[in-house]
Amino acid sequence: MGGRPAIPFVYCDEVWSGIEYQVASHLIYEGFTAEGLQIVEACRARHDGFKRSPWNEVECGHHYARSLASYGVLLALTGFRCDAVNKKLYFKPAMNQDNFKGFFCCASGWGIYHQTKNADGSFKGSIETLYGNFDGYNLIIGQEI
Repeated sequence: MGGRPAIPFVYCDEVWSGIEYQVASHLIYEGFTAEGLQIVEACRARHDGFKRSPWNEVECGHHYARSLASYGVLLALTGFRCDAVNKKLYFKPAMNQDNFKGFFCCASGWGIYHQTKNADGSFKGSIETLYGNFDGYNLIIGQEI
């Protein structure tokens, strides 16, 4: 009983970082930012360039796409969502709300979102367009996604 099977499952020794990134993103969206970042830090520590390649998080083979779920962490931390039909960009940063700066990207272009806290406690946001066109887009700050 117990022990390793004579013929183990082909992927039994792999850590699926893509699943970890998905869980981290979901934790951040649900308000558990520290816990989500702890998972991300553990993933990055395993793929630090010494133990494993930081450019190839092996899952079901080399350069497997599931680890691209790490992009969800960026979306969760920035609270970014684009409604292209109604020309709205939503932001609700999960950290550093008083002085936030983060990358965003959608079909219309990409750029940097800046957010600061006003004296009255409200937030002021602005975007710096690095590529594309966001003319006519409304910036929605702090709404739940």
